[in-house]
Amino acid sequence: MDKLLAEEQIEGLSYRGAGKLIQQSNHLKIAPGTIHDYVSQTGAFIRITADEERSAIFKASDYTEEGFLENIQEAQQRFGIIKLKAHPLATELAKVLGMFNTKLEADWLQMPKAKRPLQPQRVSSIAFLPTLECWDGKLPLAYICVDEVMVKKQKTMRKRSRKPQHQDRRKRKLTPRDRLRQKNQAKAKLRKERQERSEFAQKCTVSYTEDRPGVSTTSITVKWDGKLQLLIASSVKEGFKTLIAFLLHNGLINRHMVFFIDSAGVLKTQIDKYFSYCSYQINLDWYHVTEQIDSMIGRGTAGSHEERRAYRDAVKKALWYFNYKDALQYIDKLIAEHSTKERSVILQSAKNYINNKVTLFSCYAMRKYLGLPNSSNTIERYNGLTVSNRQKHRGCSWSNLGSNSQTLLSSTNLNKELDKLLKSANYEDYTIDLFKAA
Repeated sequence: MDKLLAEEQIEGLSYRGAGKLIQQSNHLKIAPGTIHDYVSQTGAFIRITADEERSAIFKASDYTEEGFLENIQEAQQRFGIIKLKAHPLATELAKVLGMFNTKLEADWLQMPKAKRPLQPQRVSSIAFLPTLECWDGKLPLAYICVDEVMVKKQKTMRKRSRKPQHQDRRKRKLTPRDRLRQKNQAKAKLRKERQERSEFAQKCTVSYTEDRPGVSTTSITVKWDGKLQLLIASSVKEGFKTLIAFLLHNGLINRHMVFFIDSAGVLKTQIDKYFSYCSYQINLDWYHVTEQIDSMIGRGTAGSHEERRAYRDAVKKALWYFNYKDALQYIDKLIAEHSTKERSVILQSAKNYINNKVTLFSCYAMRKYLGLPNSSNTIERYNGLTVSNRQKHRGCSWSNLGSNSQTLLSSTNLNKELDKLLKSANYEDYTIDLFKAA
């Protein structure tokens, strides 16, 4: 891959980058007229092939087309889906917690007295037990990160050049029959494009209720046994259906699944809906926790930059050690000190955020101490390589279908399956399994 294409991938694959990926393969038999046709035809092939494979997987596993089990008890026995000993015992966690608090106190004593807080940090509760998986390495795990990426600066119309299209002066004069044939071909192509967009629009449903542009992409990463797979879908619903098919096809449905999500309530609702018969837990990603706290505490307080940063750090530090009650008390103190009506409303929203999400908070300090992940950094990285700022920040005009096509193409390339897929698209005797882990 040349330097230009590598640079384009860092910021998100454009149509030209996607077209170049197809051209670099030696399996192209189609003759599209534009880069848009390159990406659209390949994206349509990926969607159709994936939908057919997903339906076959569901049918073979006695699932409905919507991704739900028809007979839960029978399927649990057949797949070995049993209630695993996923979380440590309370006595075991209390013992490790005592060791961790002792370490925190030792670190506090080693600090210079001038910089030392009045008291050492302590984790005083084990209420985060449901968000902590066993760390002995014996539990079969699958770490799953889910994120719905929205376009932030979508333009409704693209500026068109007023310059006339280039005309080939040597073009031969068409007979009336040829002109009629071209006209009929153009109408047929237009009808096909409209039908494809209509069928795709039925699947592409944005889960957010706010009045936002309709272009969105659901990205999912699955990490297990040193392997990593990226899944792309046009909506949250389609994403979870694809995830279930992937887990079934690779024998991962009977593992304990650790989900990392952001603050979007729709993700938790869909996980509970699709995985109620499995062993799983849901953790709030630390990156999004800090993002929310920084925004609300920063806007709800007054003072210099250093003072407001100290306010934010105090709240985040309390949440890092699962001392959310201390965080709430500190916010009450900030409300009393910064008592304007507008700031009080913002700080109250920060309290509501903590109270509403407390069951998804973990002791992030303890997880780091035990060597467990705290963040969905893999999904953020792949969002940067598939959607990224070309669609999120540059304000380019994207349609749902065009956005999904180029994202599917870039994700297939990242999964190292693009070469196989293009062979399958152009050779009848070559097939590809899109749901098999790379």
